[in-house]
Amino acid sequence: MGLPFNKISIRGQKTRWASCSTHRDISLNYKLLFLPPELVHYVFIHELCHTIHMNHSQAFWRLVGDKQPNYQGHRNHIRDGWRYVPRWVEAS
Repeated sequence: MGLPFNKISIRGQKTRWASCSTHRDISLNYKLLFLPPELVHYVFIHELCHTIHMNHSQAFWRLVGDKQPNYQGHRNHIRDGWRYVPRWVEAS
């Protein structure tokens, strides 16, 4: 994608699919394994774009659009992404 990042870690966040730190470290939620590939791809691009813009400004969304022109549909769909994660995953 041509976007810089430092390191990637896998975690089990309760409310986020992923995050990006100011050090360009990206943390991915292991629950992404249950999502359709196109949504996972969107999450990856979204976080990689945060390595350039640490906000959701117009410049950030332009960059997302440059990397994935059809991102808007995925952006809307990811909000319901938790329905793909089986209940047993959260069982303690």
